Amino acid sequence: MAFEDFSLYTEVDPFGDVTKTSDMVSWVGLESRNNNPTFVYDNFSIAAATDKVHAFEYQNVIVADTPIQGVYTITDVIGDTVDAIANSTWLIFDIRSGPSFSARIYESGVNVSEDSMVANDNANFVDFRINATGGVAGNGQLTVVMFSDAGKTTEVDRVVVEATAETLASFAAFVYPLSSRPLGAGLGVQTSTGHFSDLDLDAAVNIIPILEHYRRMMSQ
Repeated sequence: MAFEDFSLYTEVDPFGDVTKTSDMVSWVGLESRNNNPTFVYDNFSIAAATDKVHAFEYQNVIVADTPIQGVYTITDVIGDTVDAIANSTWLIFDIRSGPSFSARIYESGVNVSEDSMVANDNANFVDFRINATGGVAGNGQLTVVMFSDAGKTTEVDRVVVEATAETLASFAAFVYPLSSRPLGAGLGVQTSTGHFSDLDLDAAVNIIPILEHYRRMMSQ
């Protein structure tokens, strides 16, 4: 287990909402602003067709209205969430107007795959699983699994999205533990407070909840 050092990440924070330590990115009163978006990122290169698990802990508490926020993003551009979805991106959204915790894949600005689970204000322990060949007809899969405990013995929910060859192709990328999404004028102030911590880009998978998940599927 080797956690990312967020003190080495680049912070774009024009309003002073973000605090970084070595193992945590936290935000207080972060607004979904139309101008001067807020994000934290670092260079990241991902190998083509390689099975990986990215693990992290995340909490986002809504303060006002229903903001939309990038929870975890791997993309080929530097910028906010709007910039990311206009390009090639793997993205987890926290969308409280739903509310939903949504995994999406964008290829050259097109949303090609999406699935959602219920969002909440709790601390969530998340596995982002990259499977090179586990999808339909040999395609890849990206799976987001949410747990309620740090030991990852109690699974809350999961979403699975199909990943094409383009999605899994090797590209020089950037990883974002936080990315705000600017909203259009007239939508009001949408604010959240929370944190993202303990990002492990090469985590191990706890096999027990996986077996329990498939046991429940087979019993239906």
